[in-house]
Amino acid sequence: MAISMRFIARRTLLSLADFAVTNPLIRWTWTGPSNEELIGALGEFRPSDRETVLEMMQGRYLLSSKLVDTHGVSPFSVEVDNEDWFEDLHTFAWLRHFRDARSDEERRFARTLTLDWIAREGNFNRVTWAPSITARRVLNWLRHFNILVEGGTLEQQATISRSLSTQIQSLKLRGVLATDPADALLAAIALVGVALCNERAENDVYPRVRRVHRLLDMQIDEDGLHRSRNARQQLQILVELTTIKQALRRNHEQYANEFTELLETMHRALDAISLGTGEPGYFNGTGQMPHDLVVAVQAQSPARARSTGMTGGYGRLISGRSIVVADSGLVPAPEFALHAHAGALSFEFSHGRDLVVCNCGPARRGWRVTRPSSGRALRIRPRPSTRSRRPPLARPDHSTAACCRWGVTPSSKPSRPTSRW
Repeated sequence: MAISMRFIARRTLLSLADFAVTNPLIRWTWTGPSNEELIGALGEFRPSDRETVLEMMQGRYLLSSKLVDTHGVSPFSVEVDNEDWFEDLHTFAWLRHFRDARSDEERRFARTLTLDWIAREGNFNRVTWAPSITARRVLNWLRHFNILVEGGTLEQQATISRSLSTQIQSLKLRGVLATDPADALLAAIALVGVALCNERAENDVYPRVRRVHRLLDMQIDEDGLHRSRNARQQLQILVELTTIKQALRRNHEQYANEFTELLETMHRALDAISLGTGEPGYFNGTGQMPHDLVVAVQAQSPARARSTGMTGGYGRLISGRSIVVADSGLVPAPEFALHAHAGALSFEFSHGRDLVVCNCGPARRGWRVTRPSSGRALRIRPRPSTRSRRPPLARPDHSTAACCRWGVTPSSKPSRPTSRW
């Protein structure tokens, strides 16, 4: 009870402080210079697909395994009831597909979309300027800054640079006030990327790297798994940390080496909760993730978990070509349990590359489920096994039970590459 009260008090104080710094009377101070010289110090290891560029230019946006046809209008003007698609759009993860653009028209299209976002969302919005979304958007703009500004007019270049500077200032203020620990970590990683891309901020690299290490020490357990026990969160952090480590190798080799052991442990932990399909299990808010992204991240390290054992509360049993991953861990601490499932002893099972038994992942936003636990979670008498330990703000209704209630069963979902919905 005392832990819950401390959590609620801390969350309330951070939220109030965040509201204070986002007040219009303070927000004008976020505006940064439009003439900062940024260099392309951040690399990109995620795969690109030119077909995606051509589809986008036709108004079809395939993001997070969901295809949306905007019929030629701006994607930022349409309402799509899919949180993952929305985040992918507003974090500009799709910019990587334009790195192989073959014509000025394709580069101009990417720049036009960016300017359209600035026109619509350039002023503060609590959803599209959430710390995690802003952090990933800043990193993606820095990765592909040349695509955004080359060929544009001086006014367009200044507009993009000014917006980027404003977003960076918001991260400096709001990153330390984030109520979600993962948001604070992503903001800290983004600020390291900013320092590496700005020669004037060279002296900021060391203290910002130290802050990232402090946050990692608090959020990554001894097995290398994020304390939310969410594979999607683990993957996002690995993507951004790997990018930063590769950038540090150029001029800060000693800082880059400090991340080596941790990243290998995190890669091994991600592999330990993955099935024979190569995809992590759908536990604690984890849903479908792009297979090419999962493969690209796994290719960054040879570290693998190839034996039966326990990792971060998940048990993995391997026999021949069969793999079972079961959730046998405790409910995470309240600050990490926002997306937790009440799924004690829920499991997934694969044989070779075939998925035999699976969870269905998070339910759609706004759905309510009569049974609070996962469809294959342990229930003693009529009581869910984790109800007595459910922390405040946890969302146990995002579970396999949601799929069962709405007529989606494991038998109707034969393989992961197919969209869940």
